Amino acid sequence: MKRSIFIAGFPSAGKTTFLASLFHVLDEKRKHSKGYYVELPENISYINKVRGQWADVNELERTRTQTVEELLFKIKKDQTDVLELTVPDFSGEIFRGILKDRRLERTISERIKSSDIVLFFIHPENIQGPIRIDNVIANTDAPETLEGEEDDTDSVENAFEYLEAPTQSLIVDLFQIFRTVKPTLKIAVIVSAWDVVQKTNKSPDHFVEKNLSLLSQYITTNEIGQIFGLSANGGDIQKDRDQILDMEPSDRITLYEGTKTYSGYDHLIEWLINEK
Repeated sequence: MKRSIFIAGFPSAGKTTFLASLFHVLDEKRKHSKGYYVELPENISYINKVRGQWADVNELERTRTQTVEELLFKIKKDQTDVLELTVPDFSGEIFRGILKDRRLERTISERIKSSDIVLFFIHPENIQGPIRIDNVIANTDAPETLEGEEDDTDSVENAFEYLEAPTQSLIVDLFQIFRTVKPTLKIAVIVSAWDVVQKTNKSPDHFVEKNLSLLSQYITTNEIGQIFGLSANGGDIQKDRDQILDMEPSDRITLYEGTKTYSGYDHLIEWLINEK
């Protein structure tokens, strides 16, 4: 049975690295008719570009577009469609725009309705922690105005921009919007660049519980999915580039679920196929 997967995440969350590595590994399998493989999408120019950058162990170019540029491709096995992945916007700005404007584009809404699972990416180095109210007040302090002059200092309310709220609050808000559109929607959280935080965290669940406790409670209470860690580059491409270049592409990818590790993407694909 074919399942539809919607890929989301804020800017620089790791979506492009995931797609580039996934496409590279599964396209190699397509050439050898082996296991899960990817069917070539109609618009292949962008994915081929980032795939080449990933294979050559180079920094992936960040797409800055703020429009909805949908990328859709299919994962197959034995000539049968098993997964359909939809990426509405590489930059991630579309999801910040949803929160800022409180408006869901029809394209996004329809895709959420037709999807079985949202695969949401979080980069561990791009997390905004809680903001104390006394810090907000301190940031609004200004020199006293002279007698007779109007005080045009921003109020505390205006000084706080919603998109500067803690990352966990934004994510939970976005998930609630998604599940208002489709209450049965499942969500899998992917903590990308897991090798960056692996030494100080027992598991991806432990990392989210420690750093994004509201999100952890939301996922646990609603029983909506799973938390994974993903290292898609095989290490630090700045420090370890030569070592990574010597690795087989599939060996660069490690998925973490709980305390278990899996090489490549087969385990994630099987979870996406079988999760109810």
